Amino acid sequence: MGCGASAPKEAAAAPAAAPAAPAPPAPKKEEEKYVPISEQPNVVALPEIKPKSSEPLPEIKKKVSAKVQSDLDKEMDAILNAEETVALKEEQKKEAHEVFKKYDMDGSGKLEVSELHSVLQKLGLNISEEQFKAYSDALMRTYDKDNSGTLEFNEFVKFYSKCLATEEVRARYAKKLSKDASKAAAKATFEKYDVDKSGTIDSGELRNVLGSLLKVQLTDEQWDFFAADTLKRGDKDGNNTFDFDEFYNLFKKTLADDKVRGNFEEKIQLRYKDGSWKSE
Repeated sequence: MGCGASAPKEAAAAPAAAPAAPAPPAPKKEEEKYVPISEQPNVVALPEIKPKSSEPLPEIKKKVSAKVQSDLDKEMDAILNAEETVALKEEQKKEAHEVFKKYDMDGSGKLEVSELHSVLQKLGLNISEEQFKAYSDALMRTYDKDNSGTLEFNEFVKFYSKCLATEEVRARYAKKLSKDASKAAAKATFEKYDVDKSGTIDSGELRNVLGSLLKVQLTDEQWDFFAADTLKRGDKDGNNTFDFDEFYNLFKKTLADDKVRGNFEEKIQLRYKDGSWKSE
């Protein structure tokens, strides 16, 4: 390079990129407002399973077979273990403690099975004593960790958080109990009237079920026709008998409780007018 010649200038550096704008903060999730139990609406009450006829429905606990009771316990175990435990807020812990103290009638610091039944009734789960007995063994087996036959407060809190803590949890729990209480009653009835222990209900056995549980005045001939007609309508596999699933479908629609049974009786009366039996 000649004397006096100027050196070439270095290429200008590229301008730095502007920093990215920070992302807007995520909206703060509003904490769910806690509503005390006293201000929450009760969940739908469970139906009281009582017969209208002079012959009572068999007691669910005493008259079901060992197999039926075992199946029922397994179903209840599945229910009690299926729900996720709710993290109790301080207000709910306090409420659980107040409920526990109120229903610990003898001040023993433990809840007996009968006292636990009262707790469920207080919280809107109007399950009958017989219905509750069908589930008490499974419930205690799940939560009574020291096998004392009672629930101490720390055991009760776990049950409370899983099944009773919020309106939503109680409603879900009540719905499952209602369904399974009806199924338990159906199983007990099925076992009682399956006199030949065939595992099915035939037309004659169904006639005995309907005649025992319905308050409808029919002649023997009409009862025979009615039972045969009912079987024909509900026999899905066409083998002229009801297996338990077919019987349960009939039971929950026609025999499950006083209201359902009463509506069914009215329909029967409408189909029988002026001494003439009508199948439709």
